[in-house]
Amino acid sequence: PDQTRQRCSAIFEVLPSIGVRVERNDGTASLTSNEPIPGGVVDVSACPDLLPLLAAIAPSFSGPLQLCGLETVRRRDPQLFADLHSELIKVSTAVELSDDRMTIGPGWSESPVSIDPHGDPKLAICFAIAGLLRGNVTVENDRLVTDFYPRFWKTLEELVRSSAEAAG
Repeated sequence: PDQTRQRCSAIFEVLPSIGVRVERNDGTASLTSNEPIPGGVVDVSACPDLLPLLAAIAPSFSGPLQLCGLETVRRRDPQLFADLHSELIKVSTAVELSDDRMTIGPGWSESPVSIDPHGDPKLAICFAIAGLLRGNVTVENDRLVTDFYPRFWKTLEELVRSSAEAAG
């Protein structure tokens, strides 16, 4: 559990480097940005678990997001890397790949897409979040998420509702 918490909390260290303000207080986090998020460069070698989420939301940024340090992910889980890339090119207008770097966006593709999470609940979760930002995204085999994180869909619905209420 502590290791999982550490991996998950790494996002709060990365977000400020790409223009997102993070305020943490008593077990909660508030994220704000000056719209739009400009993008930037993030080295994921120390926390490769961030790669799918950052890649999935990168097309929403106003500038490209360069994810470097990818040799760790490719070595640790080559199938995840391949699956992420194959689904990412469905939702983004620009994905460039080199040996150690992936550059994404900005910009979403326009047509509706169906995401195959390839049996990986983390990919399903990341692309569900991308679907909120993009629209017209269907995540196949959503049961994967329910088995991995039983309250995910309800939590996502609650976040959308609370965000809409806060916006006005």
